[in-house]
Amino acid sequence: MKIIEVKASRSQGWWAIHANVPGASVWTQARRLDQVEATAREAISLALDTAQDSFELSIAPVVPEGIRHEVELARNTARLAAIAQAIATTLNQHAAVSLTAEGYTVRDAGYLMNLSSQRISQLVAQQRNRAEESTEASTTFESVVESLLAQLLSAADGLSDTSSQTGETRQREEQVRRRTPTEKQRPSGKRRATAKNGPLTASA
Repeated sequence: MKIIEVKASRSQGWWAIHANVPGASVWTQARRLDQVEATAREAISLALDTAQDSFELSIAPVVPEGIRHEVELARNTARLAAIAQAIATTLNQHAAVSLTAEGYTVRDAGYLMNLSSQRISQLVAQQRNRAEESTEASTTFESVVESLLAQLLSAADGLSDTSSQTGETRQREEQVRRRTPTEKQRPSGKRRATAKNGPLTASA
């Protein structure tokens, strides 16, 4: 299925949407970012004279570089936390199963792992269900942990790279501000006509 790239940029309170398709350059607009896909899909389907579900869209919101890095940093941090949580859950499951298999009560296992006895019972049940549903007999505890750790390291590298980019962007912006003299804005004598019921504005 064809993937069409769509750019969405802020324009005076609206999201201006642009996509290049065979034989046409499609422009439309939406009030909110979560409306961009549906709006773009409708406009592109009309331009191509095809069904709206006959193509995929790759939405690329355009935001200032510094803010973009901050967003990526936040998303990468959330991904890192999710992977770390998955590793913790996997380790807790295997530890709980190992303890109870050795004859430890769920209360003793909970005391050793600083978890409630109810949580230990839950972890044991989850691990047993996973083992029963797994179709990969060769999957081992070590291979699962190794895979999760690899994901964690990859996410950590991405987080470090994004953090460095954010810092560099902020430094460049600060340098530009220091070099650029402050000037008072003077009226240009031009007025802007705003479409009250339409999404875009046009310069007079």
